[in-house]
Amino acid sequence: MRVTLVFPGIALPGFDSFKKRPSVDANFIDHGLASVGAAAKAAGHAVGLIDLRALSGWEHFRSLVRSSDTPVWGITSWSLHYPDAVRAMRVIKEERPEAVIVLGGVHATINTRQVMNNALADHVVTKEGEVTFPRLLASLDAGERPPRLIEGEPPDLDAIPWVDRDLFDVSGELLTPMVPGRWAIPRRTMLRGAAALIGLPILDIMGPSIRRARAAGAPAPRRFVSFGIPAGVNHAAWDPIGTGTGYTLSSTLSPLAPLKSDFSVLMGVNNNS
Repeated sequence: MRVTLVFPGIALPGFDSFKKRPSVDANFIDHGLASVGAAAKAAGHAVGLIDLRALSGWEHFRSLVRSSDTPVWGITSWSLHYPDAVRAMRVIKEERPEAVIVLGGVHATINTRQVMNNALADHVVTKEGEVTFPRLLASLDAGERPPRLIEGEPPDLDAIPWVDRDLFDVSGELLTPMVPGRWAIPRRTMLRGAAALIGLPILDIMGPSIRRARAAGAPAPRRFVSFGIPAGVNHAAWDPIGTGTGYTLSSTLSPLAPLKSDFSVLMGVNNNS
């Protein structure tokens, strides 16, 4: 069975950004898609990839779909990329109505109801796809009618093949700075020195403020800690209700209830410029 995988990761970098913009979002490898692709190849299926970041625009994508005779299209989607995944599905159905579209990824897993309400997706795979996706392809190849919603089976990580490094062009990621700015270093440079950092404890020179506090008998200074979720979140389950100290934690944040007085949830701090 021939399948074309689509990575719709243009929400931040845009079209024509791969290897042309020095940002992680423009060059990173979607290792989940590469892992699913490797599993499909190991099962004997022919796997190709269209990375929207490497195309000039939607008409470029449409021309590739129009010229392809691939019977099955697999699309992954973070919540951030879901609108572009929907547009990609629409283009595929407009150009090749007989094509079978399989939608998976983070958004299909955390917001299954929304994805299932979209008739463009012929099959929706939630959770992991390394075991389930090749089976689905085999079932379609045999002329069977698999269910529309399929819950992915957890894979044996020691048994599945290594990610398909031939699927994505890895050169862009290897040359992309880990952190943009004056002190940015390419990932390859970071990896070369990683062995020297493993197991290295925090040295005094790394924390002068902590050293001064200890010398004065004072507690270590408090720090600001933040984290990002590049795959996006389901805001209906993430966003707290209310403001100030009396806000109500969302279902996703509810496990942190015992620590509520020790942290703040900041909203509306996006820089969309």
